[in-house]
Amino acid sequence: MLLVDTAAKRVIKDNEIKSGIARHKPYRRWLEENRIELKGLLQVPGPVEVDQETLALRQRIFGYTLEDEKMILLPMAGNAQEPVGSMGNDAALAVLSERSQLLYNYFRQLFAQVTNPPIDPYRENLVMSLMSFVGCQGNLLDETPQHCHQLKLSHPILTNDDIERLKASNLTSFRVCTVPMLFDASESAGNLEKAVQALCVCVEQKLDEGYSLVILSDREVGPGKAPIPALLAGSAVHQYLIRKGKRYLGGIVLETGEAREVHHFACLVGYGVNAINPYLVFESLADLKRRGHLSASMTLEAAIENYITAIKKGLLKVMSKMGISTIRSYRGAQIFEAVGLNDEFVECYFPGTASRIRGIGLDVIERESLDRFTAAFQASRSNTETLDSGGNYHYRLNAEKHLFSPQAIVNLQKSVREGDFSSFKRYTSEVNNISKNLCTLRGLFKFKKGQAVPIEEVESADSIVKRFVSSAMSFGSISKEAHETIAIAMNRLGGRSNSGE
Repeated sequence: MLLVDTAAKRVIKDNEIKSGIARHKPYRRWLEENRIELKGLLQVPGPVEVDQETLALRQRIFGYTLEDEKMILLPMAGNAQEPVGSMGNDAALAVLSERSQLLYNYFRQLFAQVTNPPIDPYRENLVMSLMSFVGCQGNLLDETPQHCHQLKLSHPILTNDDIERLKASNLTSFRVCTVPMLFDASESAGNLEKAVQALCVCVEQKLDEGYSLVILSDREVGPGKAPIPALLAGSAVHQYLIRKGKRYLGGIVLETGEAREVHHFACLVGYGVNAINPYLVFESLADLKRRGHLSASMTLEAAIENYITAIKKGLLKVMSKMGISTIRSYRGAQIFEAVGLNDEFVECYFPGTASRIRGIGLDVIERESLDRFTAAFQASRSNTETLDSGGNYHYRLNAEKHLFSPQAIVNLQKSVREGDFSSFKRYTSEVNNISKNLCTLRGLFKFKKGQAVPIEEVESADSIVKRFVSSAMSFGSISKEAHETIAIAMNRLGGRSNSGE
């Protein structure tokens, strides 16, 4: 970069410009004098205290299943990788499911719809970062030493030790407080809405009192006290503070037993949360270790580190799908689409999020939360420690509905192997019936009755295909042979093709 100083009649070089800007203020001294360091934060986790008597009860309250433990937590703790399954999710949408659903399941991640990845999170990790700062941000249009007075987090996942160190912080210039994230579990409707409103007002008061960090916690969940869905609480507080013009005053940290999958953490960060402590995950891992489900050679500390590493990799993967390289850009960006939430609910708690098919509101979210809460205590009274089997990934009787049932697969295989058309008809009937039984959106569509179009008015196939276009695909996303074949086909049809180069 070169600039011409016409007054001095000289060319200003790139390094001179950068040097002048970097030395405009004593940024290094500001940082050294004002940055906040909490000893032991984000270090190797210590022992995890597990309340064995209430563990199963709390897991059921937050919707844990055996599948969550065996197919999500164990692979992440054992391999430091997010588990990968086969493509195709034939389970019912959350809004069409007959089982209570976590709020995260009503959101779908958006992605850059291009044939080559916007960012490769592994080969281009040099430009990606999960580091962020927490605390009072100050005026973004100004530069003062106080702008450096924030806590630096290398990633947003906090261990139980980390959250306790934050709570025990005695820095007068960086005060931390905890606000309960609970609502009255009585049968009267509307308690969740009142609790969320009270939570927002309480957080605002804490920030007005000078607190730099507010921890929203559902640890005190118990008889009569149900947890507010963490995503609802985090987004509601974030949006409320934005409307009040006070979001910059402090950070929001969640201490929740609900979050456990990469998608959960992505939703929480995407809707404004600064950091998350999934304390129940760590207790669950400690219990799995005690029961011998983790390798004997692996310590609990290593398992927790692996789990956190898996979440970090997953967050980088999710960010990269939209071409976002830093979590500071991803936080509050709301790169999601709501599927099955009504306009009133979305506009109030998740404004700016697309929700094209409408659906349920806060009343159903409250009822589903209370269903899990009530069922958890009923199971506890019957001394049942075994969690629900799940059914999201494996077909189970009396569990989540799936488009492809075992009977449908049997009929399909028999029809193909034996050339049995009657078996094929039974297969299509099975799939179509399940689709119509509120399992998919297309199963809800019906043809309207109307007048048939005369066949002579129908456009010919030769005319229709001339409007076909094969959109640009970069060379490398598909092979040379595929590019050539597509181009030849579109030329023969009279359509249009684009190489992408």
